[in-house]
Amino acid sequence: MMDGTETTTAAAAPAAAPTAAPTAAPTATNDERDERRPGLWEPMRSGGHQCWYPVLLSSDLAPGQSTSVDLCDGRVVVYRGADGVVRAMTAYCKHLGADLGVGDVVGDDLRCPFHHWRYGTDGRCSHIPTGDRIPQAARLFTFPVSEKWGIIWVFWGAEPPFEVPTIPTFDEKTMVSKSGQIPMDEPLVVDSWVFGTNIFDFAHFRAVHGIENLSPDVERDGHRMRWSVDNFIHEAVGRVTMTVEKWGPNISVTHGVRNGEFLGHLAASSPMGREGTKFFIVAVTRLESDDDEGRATADRNLDQILALHTDLLNEDLPIMNTLRLGEAHMTAADRQMARYLHYVRSYPRTTMAELERSVLPARGDGRAASAPSASGPAASAPSAAANAGSE
Repeated sequence: MMDGTETTTAAAAPAAAPTAAPTAAPTATNDERDERRPGLWEPMRSGGHQCWYPVLLSSDLAPGQSTSVDLCDGRVVVYRGADGVVRAMTAYCKHLGADLGVGDVVGDDLRCPFHHWRYGTDGRCSHIPTGDRIPQAARLFTFPVSEKWGIIWVFWGAEPPFEVPTIPTFDEKTMVSKSGQIPMDEPLVVDSWVFGTNIFDFAHFRAVHGIENLSPDVERDGHRMRWSVDNFIHEAVGRVTMTVEKWGPNISVTHGVRNGEFLGHLAASSPMGREGTKFFIVAVTRLESDDDEGRATADRNLDQILALHTDLLNEDLPIMNTLRLGEAHMTAADRQMARYLHYVRSYPRTTMAELERSVLPARGDGRAASAPSASGPAASAPSAAANAGSE
């Protein structure tokens, strides 16, 4: 919806040999403690963070249409039923694995292109044309979906901890918006959380983008991190007093004022497999007057917002695509970035395999399938809490 309104569907260990009394560890200096950040810049386990991902523009999916997209470590079919509601499920038919994105929408159901198995809105197979008994395991995981800002959003998990964010002070009666996908010079090959680090890497704003004097304090409020400045200066928009909010690892909301004009945007990224990580954006400004001059001014403001973020993203792109994740040696100037990385590494992740297992029927031993894990990084990945201390 372009106006910002939303629709939402253990064995005992052997005894240890006697050891000598431990010696006291040497005390680290403040500079050494600043530099020791093991784990924060390590690759994450497979899967994806449990957050809202933009996957399509609303205008790209008419009633009766279906398509499938790579997302995180799986593939998702997205379709719009006859009732106009958008739904999303795991993409592969439980019969022989056909991609349901090339199937048909029948009413509000989804039909496999291969043998016409049909799946209802709850993800369960409801019909097999041969009349055979429907296997109990013929169930698809259904993802929460939101349609907002002219974008279709899929939540990677079962229960979203927050709704798709809005832009503060947005008023559909006095403001206009424009949604789209940010064009990139080449596919982005890093995950959303890696690119999201840039928002808190204030030194990089100067070094890469020529934006000086950014050193704000960062506030944390639940799933939102936020900072504000009164001197953001860039040739695309001039000088802006603005606030930046980060929701989860992949969504940013910016709102501010330039010479009395309201400028706002919401940008979000999605790791889309073979196509790389994509960015979607909605730009917002106030329509000062509903005449040719007012509309021209609003269009100019929207274009400037889109140009700013297209420039910033593409300036970061060659650096992001050649990064090596692993050991990091951070300094005191990286404090806010480290806070964000602590947050990201504690943010729940899950895999497609875990989501699919969560809808399987009870096993033969009477135990039900487990719900998807709301876990952070896998045990094999270094723990930020264990390795880098608390925030």
